[in-house]
Amino acid sequence: STPEPMGLAFNFAVVSGRDQRVRLPSAEAEDGTPLDLSGGVVRFGAQPAGSPPGTVDTLELTSEDGSIEILDQNADDLRGYADAVFKPETVAELEGGVFDGEVISIDATNQTHHVSFGTMTVLADVRD
Repeated sequence: STPEPMGLAFNFAVVSGRDQRVRLPSAEAEDGTPLDLSGGVVRFGAQPAGSPPGTVDTLELTSEDGSIEILDQNADDLRGYADAVFKPETVAELEGGVFDGEVISIDATNQTHHVSFGTMTVLADVRD
């Protein structure tokens, strides 16, 4: 069997002192159809950019604890999508850092899908 592709590149930034929702790329099957995430789990993990393989995640978000919200999978335009919910306390200590991140989904049949990989940049919150 051929290995599943590693997903698509997805880079984004969050601001350290603000609540922020980030729409993650759509989880898709090999044929490009959006996956039904109902009954599954979505996870995001990140470690400092350039960390050696196998490094423990510095930041982990998951739909199991509510820090990732799986959207309405009955709506065609939302199927396969989830939002990562960043709170200021989640990224406060990561300010000014660049992290390598990966989004995975584990569907209801327990199959793992590598949705995306890329960088997360944590920007300092600047207020007037």
